[in-house]
Amino acid sequence: MPLYCLGAEMYEVYPVVPLSRNLTLNVAILSYCGHLHFGLIGDGQSGRDLERLAGGIEDAVAELEELAAKET
Repeated sequence: MPLYCLGAEMYEVYPVVPLSRNLTLNVAILSYCGHLHFGLIGDGQSGRDLERLAGGIEDAVAELEELAAKET
C-alpha cells in the first residue's frame, strides 16, 4: 500500500542505517509497494568497494528473478 507525505505519493523508500562505533558496513533492505530497496553505507576507509557490492546485489537479484520465472 503506498504511503503519502504532505499529500504526495511516495514512489520509493530507501533505508538508511547509520554506522555505529565498531561497524564499517551496513546493509539494509526495505520492502515497499512490491519492490525491494537496498541501502548501503560504509565508512570512508573500509567501505571503498560499495559500488562493487551494489553490483553484486543487483546481479544476485537478477539471477533470483530469472530462477523464479523458470519456476512459474
